[in-house]
Amino acid sequence: MTLVKVERRTGPRPGRLEGATVYGVGVSSTVSPAVKKQRWREYRVWTGMLNRCYSPSANGYQFYGGAGVYVSPRWLDLSLFLEDLPSLPNYSKWANSRGYNLDKDYYGGQCYDVTTCVFSPRTHNIQYTGIPFEIDGHLFLTSKAAAAYIGVTQKTFRKYRRQGRYSPAKDLIRHSLEDE
Repeated sequence: MTLVKVERRTGPRPGRLEGATVYGVGVSSTVSPAVKKQRWREYRVWTGMLNRCYSPSANGYQFYGGAGVYVSPRWLDLSLFLEDLPSLPNYSKWANSRGYNLDKDYYGGQCYDVTTCVFSPRTHNIQYTGIPFEIDGHLFLTSKAAAAYIGVTQKTFRKYRRQGRYSPAKDLIRHSLEDE
């Protein structure tokens, strides 16, 4: 399977699927409203993935679409995403608990695809996302903890992140995991 990066821009979009309605790239019309309602968790994972990659106003976009992360053409179609999801590692654990997230970083990828994603525990996934921060030599795994440390609300801290005042400590996290 050849992966093609789909970029969000104005005007006609190369690689855009016919009838794309979700964030300008995703097609959900191939799935009935009843199925969407029945499989709402999967639908929310799909729309969240598209939001992070293709909506510049999304929280965290700078770590996803803004950093070159994209969704495979196959997964731009909700029906194909739903078809592939059960084959992902740890799908049954995700389906039976709230402690797992779709993780494209596990294999070090920039693409959300059936060959690059797994469901990983949130505690593991946080190590590979843009959430950890280093402030004054202290590592914070959540924006809540970082906000408390600098004496602001989470909302203010997120605003600071968008402004670039605090950036993730991805390299620090990756190096600490390699040292173990």
